Amino acid sequence: GHGDSPKAPRLLEASLRRLLASEVGISKGIAPRGAAVDEAGRSAKTEVLSVAHLRCPEGGNLSLACLRLHTGRRHQIRAHMAAEGVPLVADETYGGFARPWCARIFLHSYVISVDVGDGPLKALCRLPPDLEEALS
Repeated sequence: GHGDSPKAPRLLEASLRRLLASEVGISKGIAPRGAAVDEAGRSAKTEVLSVAHLRCPEGGNLSLACLRLHTGRRHQIRAHMAAEGVPLVADETYGGFARPWCARIFLHSYVISVDVGDGPLKALCRLPPDLEEALS
């Protein structure tokens, strides 16, 4: 994300609610996407561990972090990181900035783990080439 995320592991606990259409300029109903930190929302927990602090080509600091979801809310990672003041790279919806060296939101699921009854089944997925290139 943009900025220096603290190096010590931490647990973000901020309730999230879906954005209302009126909050994003739609006439009525629930917005098609988006979440906001709100005490009246549903409980959401995200573990964060910063693994590297990098220098942005345009100046400023960036943090590379591993996150573990304890809940699964809409846009949970994006909303939690933005609320911490370190929005994801290229996530303009949640306060990040477009970057010429990163054509999309810098967010990737490296490992997915599902309990299938006999213990967890894990799948690992390397960082895709476009995000690897953004790091170089």
